[in-house]
Amino acid sequence: MLLLLMRHGIAEPISTSAPDDFQRPLTHEGRDRAHRAARGLHELVPTLDFLASSPKIRARATAQIVRDVFGKKAPPLTEWSELMADDAPSLQRKLAGLKAQTVLLCGHEPHLSRFASQLLSGSAERLQLEWKKAGICALEVEFAPSSARLLWHLTPKQLRKIGK
Repeated sequence: MLLLLMRHGIAEPISTSAPDDFQRPLTHEGRDRAHRAARGLHELVPTLDFLASSPKIRARATAQIVRDVFGKKAPPLTEWSELMADDAPSLQRKLAGLKAQTVLLCGHEPHLSRFASQLLSGSAERLQLEWKKAGICALEVEFAPSSARLLWHLTPKQLRKIGK
């Protein structure tokens, strides 16, 4: 499986319009950068078979931007609450049950980097990945036996350059 892990785009701070962390929307800049990063992703990975995001507004909006960039052939957007927490075993079980070849999960830090570390090294603490907002990591993952290989880890700026 090609597993793409994407951090949500730049979000509004907690304020009167978004009084809690769950409801924070993307900023205008966050939407724009996520869109341009998704175009770069589309150059690298032309199709997605499965797309899931955290239920938090900013992650759902980022995943929807990816879906829009991929167009008519994009899979429907699914919400996975496991993307809001450090729950590598549950995520691994859900992924292992998919029949998809190319999967994108959109979530949050530090959960994404801890999950990637778990897949790559067997420990959520062993690897430290710096994950910029709207950055994407690509892993080749096997589930029986469990193993993963890092293919690339790109910042949104790198993805934007690819997507021009």
